[in-house]
Formats: sequence, C-alpha cells, structure tokens
Amino acid sequence: MRDTMAQTRFDSISKYSNDSLLVRGNEIASLKRRVKKLEKKNMSRTHELKRLYKVGLTARVESSDEESLGEDASKQERRIDAIDQDEDITLLWSTAMAKTINGEAQIHARVDGKKDKLRKVLA
Repeated sequence: MRDTMAQTRFDSISKYSNDSLLVRGNEIASLKRRVKKLEKKNMSRTHELKRLYKVGLTARVESSDEESLGEDASKQERRIDAIDQDEDITLLWSTAMAKTINGEAQIHARVDGKKDKLRKVLA
C-alpha cells in the first residue's frame, strides 16, 4: 500500500510541476507575441508622427521679420528705400505671399486630416 500511495503522490507531483512549466512557457510565448504586436503598432504610429513632423517643418515659412538686417542697418537703408519705391518688387512679393498662404492652407488641411487619422488609430 505504501508503494501505490508513493507512486500516486509522485505522479501527481510530477504532473503539477510539468503543468506549471507548460503554463509558464505558454504565458511567456503569449507575452512575447503581445510585445511584438505592440512594438509593430508603435512603429507605425511613430512613422506617421515623423511624417507629420516633417510636413510641419517644410510648411514653416520664414518671414521677413525673422531676417535681420545685420549690424550695419544704416548702410542698407538706401537699398530698402529703393526696394520700397519699386512697384514690381511689391507686386512680386504680394503674389508670392498669396501663393505661400494658399500653400499653407492646403498643407494645414492635409495635416489636420492626418491628425484626425492618428486620433482614430490611437483611440
């Protein structure tokens, strides 16, 4: 009778110890799959964000306010006055600004569309 109880006990112990190893292995495998899935999802998100960031950088337009005249602004006054008096330069500048504003509006519309897409993906 002792042999059968010992044998039964051994079988049950080995069964439980093997089950826990299998459970751990399955759990580890499922966690690895989950990590890969999340990393893949995160890579696609960062790619979209990088694209949006690049579009934002290219959409930036430097204005004349940001440009400095340099240290010798008094020497350049004559040039500035000559440019201000020339109507052709003013017309070219205004058409360039109109094109820039139109281009910015289109870019902002595209960026807003991408942001909406990202919000849907992230939600």
